[in-house]
Amino acid sequence: MFDSNTVFDISEINIYCDESCHLENDKEPIMALGCIKCPADDRRQIYKDIRNIKIKHKLSPYLEIKWTKVSESKIDFYKDLIDYFFDNELLTARVLIVSNKGELDHSKFDKQSHNNWYSKMYYILLKYKVSDNENYNVYLDIKDTISNQFTKKLEECLNNSFGLNKFNLQIVRSDEIELVQLIDLIIGAIAYENRGLLSKEGHKVNMGKKLLIDKIKSRAGYSLSNTNYNDKLNIFIFRLQESNNV
Repeated sequence: MFDSNTVFDISEINIYCDESCHLENDKEPIMALGCIKCPADDRRQIYKDIRNIKIKHKLSPYLEIKWTKVSESKIDFYKDLIDYFFDNELLTARVLIVSNKGELDHSKFDKQSHNNWYSKMYYILLKYKVSDNENYNVYLDIKDTISNQFTKKLEECLNNSFGLNKFNLQIVRSDEIELVQLIDLIIGAIAYENRGLLSKEGHKVNMGKKLLIDKIKSRAGYSLSNTNYNDKLNIFIFRLQESNNV
């Protein structure tokens, strides 16, 4: 039993976020949001490790990692990145898939715009397993749908729910932060799988992307298309009819 004078040590956790297929009228059937977490004090060593993986494969340490750049010619490099994520106990990730984004109809909800719905999805992503003895620095990649106003509103909602100043949100550039790039890679693979592109008739499969998805499936040991409760790579499949409960 703790008394009112008990002092808790507060850990600083960094959370790096990115998204795929997030625009309202992009005609994509799904949306994916994701984040990767690590202790704030360990971030610089993790950045260094990722740059060393690039150097190992004779690539520039400043090369930007992106799902859209995945190719068969560099598949060993991308597989090494996935191994690094799964082998590093300091890193965990969560991906939220909106499985029927194509059915979005904001007019059914009073005063709902795409941006505030998008903010609700980010709230669901970030509220998972918030701890009393942790504070969170959240880094959001720059996108057209993200503005300072959006970021401040999301920060306010999170802090109203979990405690004043528990969350600190900032907008960053993905090309400057390796962990934003790594979650871009993981989100891209999971979104690709959930879009059904590997089996879609008439779609030319990028073999590098297929091999990388297979690698993630092998390391995870479970489907990338179903909700799971694994802390290393947590996947939550969300359907729009659940919006009334957000």
